[in-house]
Amino acid sequence: MYEYKLKIQKYKDVIVKLVKNNNVVVIRAPTGCGKSTYVPLLFKDKKVAVIEPRRIAVMSLYNTLVKSNELNVGYKMRFNIKVPSNSEYFTNIYTDGAFLANLDLNYDVIIIDEIHERSVRTDVLLSILKNKIKEKKFKLILMSATVDVDKITNFFNAHLLDIKMKTFPIEINYLDVPTPDYINQSYLTIKNIIKNYPLDEDRNDILVFLPGSDDIEELYRLVSKIPSILSYKIYSVLSDEEQSKIFESTQIRKVILSTNICETSLTIPSVKYVIDTGLYKVKIFNGISYLGIKSISDESALQRIGRCNRLGPGVVYKVYTKSQKLEQNIPEMVRSDLSTMILLVLSHKIDLMNLDFIDLPRRSQIQSALDILELFKCIKINNNDLTLTSYGIRLSYHPFDVHLANFYEKCIENKITKYGSILLSMISLENFNFLNSDSKELDIRYLVRIFEEYKNSSNKRKYVIDNNLPSKGMSMALQIYKSLRKNCSVSDENAIEILEKVFSDSFKHNLCVKSNDGSYIHQNTKQKVFIHPSSGYFKRNIRKVVIVNLFYSTKLYMRIVGNYII
Repeated sequence: MYEYKLKIQKYKDVIVKLVKNNNVVVIRAPTGCGKSTYVPLLFKDKKVAVIEPRRIAVMSLYNTLVKSNELNVGYKMRFNIKVPSNSEYFTNIYTDGAFLANLDLNYDVIIIDEIHERSVRTDVLLSILKNKIKEKKFKLILMSATVDVDKITNFFNAHLLDIKMKTFPIEINYLDVPTPDYINQSYLTIKNIIKNYPLDEDRNDILVFLPGSDDIEELYRLVSKIPSILSYKIYSVLSDEEQSKIFESTQIRKVILSTNICETSLTIPSVKYVIDTGLYKVKIFNGISYLGIKSISDESALQRIGRCNRLGPGVVYKVYTKSQKLEQNIPEMVRSDLSTMILLVLSHKIDLMNLDFIDLPRRSQIQSALDILELFKCIKINNNDLTLTSYGIRLSYHPFDVHLANFYEKCIENKITKYGSILLSMISLENFNFLNSDSKELDIRYLVRIFEEYKNSSNKRKYVIDNNLPSKGMSMALQIYKSLRKNCSVSDENAIEILEKVFSDSFKHNLCVKSNDGSYIHQNTKQKVFIHPSSGYFKRNIRKVVIVNLFYSTKLYMRIVGNYII
């Protein structure tokens, strides 16, 4: 019997026929079957757009398709870090943000991968495509690795192709009692696997799911001391070189520490053991955005289990008890700040009221978004009519959320673009904490200084180690900076003072006032928030400050603090 190289290949004729006879086709197939790489090849004689939710998935798919030598392929991401796609290519791969920014619907086939993730960008894009599909006459293929796609299938009245794959037995282990420290528990579990499970011929590697990059860095410091293993970190700014190392065959065991990226975006064949903390980091909006840690959904738990039994039996260790309740998967559309998405929709001259959403956002979300856009003078509201201003159009061109875009545009207006670009490059990377509790400088001046020193350093690796900085974060910030303007027509010291004033003006909607107990009150939401110990403001008695946003650890902390300057 013929052995297919990819499991999905046997469905070739079925997929082609379904797409020919239906405007919208949903393909539900498990991760690792080859759908992301194979389905675009079925339409290599057409003009195809493939949309992925993450840059890491764009680059992984691009490299795979280039090696196939079967089609001309380009790619486009929101930051101008990579070479942009060329319209002459038949297949272009986009991040969802890049596709929304361009909104070029002149394709024969549009493929959206990982639709189950339900980001705001994906939901808005699906709404626009539903609105435009009859007019533009493209074919739409929606692909998912998870079970829960019925709502999306019904939304489009689409044909569902359900592809089942053989899986191998799996052993699942739970904790007897809850742990107060999931990082230490994960570390002990790694040591237990190494001690009790000898190496076999093919599959020995351990994949650990952690909420965020800070958790990964903390566990990495522990794991890297274990002899005779290779340890790797995976999160959103993983370079192509680092990513390729994860897939290399080795004679010793690999321990891979990952955020939820490895749930669906990447398949690592050598993984036999999964350690699941049952947690992930999520952006939540409650008048102000903050990153918080929440329990995963049942869908995510199943995806994580499935990482280790595609090619043989697997073993899973849950870092929680069997009785612990997991959360429902709540789409970003009903829990996020929508100001950036509304601005983007308006910039494409699309009537927001005519869009049909899979899940309707809350009225309070819409009102908060409109309030921000009106505050920034991006829109004018007259008798419920929304008009995009010329300033709003300018902001929509920037590859950042509207809060950061407004700050950057104000830096341009005040002729301090170089320093605005430096600070923007740092504060746009929410997964990294660049601040250092040993520094006596205030946050803005500290961030500008370390960036300039890093940029000018001849040995960047030594610099980040000596200054206890996240290597990937600094590298990513430098890449972003290189894509931005760098002119400055005022002296350096004056520029920093102007930068602090522009920061204050740009984030005055996030004014926080100190209370008698040492905490601060966010004035718009009345939430109690705190200065993080790593901030230069931690031991200072400053009554009024402004902040970029919040993050949640043991409590709600302010992220990137500046003086409130009238």
